[in-house]
This record gives sequence, C-alpha cells and structure tokens, in this order.
Amino acid sequence: MRVEDGSFLENAGQNGAAVGADVTTFVGKSGTFYGDEGYDQETNISMWPFPHEAQARDKMKNYSYSGTVRGGSAKTLSGVRGFTADGETLTNYVWGYLGNTEPPFNIVALAGDKKVTITWQFPAIKDRGTITEYKIYNALPIGNEANVIATVPASADPVIEITELVNDVNYLFYVTAVDSIKGESSYSYRVNAQPVKALAAPTGVIVN
Repeated sequence: MRVEDGSFLENAGQNGAAVGADVTTFVGKSGTFYGDEGYDQETNISMWPFPHEAQARDKMKNYSYSGTVRGGSAKTLSGVRGFTADGETLTNYVWGYLGNTEPPFNIVALAGDKKVTITWQFPAIKDRGTITEYKIYNALPIGNEANVIATVPASADPVIEITELVNDVNYLFYVTAVDSIKGESSYSYRVNAQPVKALAAPTGVIVN
C-alpha cells in the first residue's frame, strides 16, 4: 500500500515523494472487462477492509487435502495458513506483507453540539499486542496539513469524543495506529463531520 521506510524508492519520486500507488478505492465498474464502458472508472468505493474477507477466510480455512502429490509422496494440506491463521485477517495480511502497520478502518464520525464522536475498528487480533496507541488527526480548514489533536491508548475502547469545536464548521479527521515494532500506520480513510447546535425540545400543548 506504500513504499517501506528505508527502501531505495522511499524518496525517489517527484520532490522526494515515495514511489508507488495508494490503492485505497476500487477502479472499474463491477462486472466489466478491459475495454468495456466503465472498466477504468473511479468508483470511490473503499477497498479496505477487503469486502467479504470473513467469508473468504472461512472457505479457505475449511479447505483440506490428503493424498499423493507429484513424485508419489503422501501429503496433507490445510487451509489454515496465511490470512486464515488464528487472529489474522486478509486486510491485515496484505497490509502487513511489506511490514506496514494496518491503519484503522471503518471510521465513523458522529457530530453533536460543539463535539464529534469518532469510532473505528480494532486491528486484527494478531497485531493487537504490539499496538500502543491510536492518534487522531484533524485538518481544518479542509486541505490544511493534518495535526494530532488526541491520542487513545490501545487498551481503551476504539472511541473518542472531540469537544470544544465550532458549530457549523466542517471538520476533517484521520486516525492512525502506532505499533511498537512496525511504527505508525498511514492515515485511515478520512471522515468529515460538522457539529451542529442541538434542537430545542418542543414545548406547548398538543391538541388532538
């Protein structure tokens, strides 16, 4: 998903940027082949966590084979390996293949009166032991460089309430995970939220 720190491609791009694509959304209309209308269309559909990864894991994990292989030797094969190993997920397996920390996914921002509540998904069980904290970033106004505005320890629930915000202002948030071995992840998908003043409770007498 990104070039590893220390790679010879880390600063090889334009103006010292990393080389490589950020594969974060699906490109290509569902059901199309190369050359069909919409085959190269940007869908803006989030690619991670990988769709139906739980079903794929279950089917692969249940695979088994006992028999002979080339050369006539007996062999027993099990589907419990790779992304189907205990505590692993397909998303974490792909992101971690190059040694990267999986960023938080399924970020949700719920706006309130001068506040926003942000929640996210825990990482794969396999990696939770080395996650130390989550960092919440805000870029305001949209387009500015993101700054850390809060941290949440890994031992806490994956939720935080950001208070003392300004109503009717559009805020942009990211979340990252910090791993004691692999370092900080890249940004999560961004979420927008606009705090609004709570509506006053209706008063008066209701007449049927």
